[in-house]
Amino acid sequence: TTTTTTTTTSGGGPFLTKEYLDVPSTNAEAGRYSFPALTPPFANRATYRYALGRNAWAFEQLLTFANVSATIRSNVVLLESGGLWVHSPQWPTGEYCKLLDDLGHPVEHVVLPCNAFEHKAPMKAFLQKYP
Repeated sequence: TTTTTTTTTSGGGPFLTKEYLDVPSTNAEAGRYSFPALTPPFANRATYRYALGRNAWAFEQLLTFANVSATIRSNVVLLESGGLWVHSPQWPTGEYCKLLDDLGHPVEHVVLPCNAFEHKAPMKAFLQKYP
């Protein structure tokens, strides 16, 4: 189980959870390659996991086109059933899968938020890895 600690302000209300202040997790040794990746970068796709608190995490991967780069975010929530709800999964590189598996819960639900190519492209590969 995940424990959330709340830091309070001088007024006594909730401010930030402890997890929000943690350094993002990454695991390059697990691999940063997914085949076939239809959006660049093709060979070195870094993934970072950020704790959002309240049993929620954000996974980000770099997306590059020519001289423009941005991150694509996937949100993961631990459900009361003990499974994970994955919103907009990213390319299942070894690093992404290791960071997801390190949460210690099975993927139960996967949501495709829109039909934009950068969100649709990794769905088949992700669903093959997490049926």
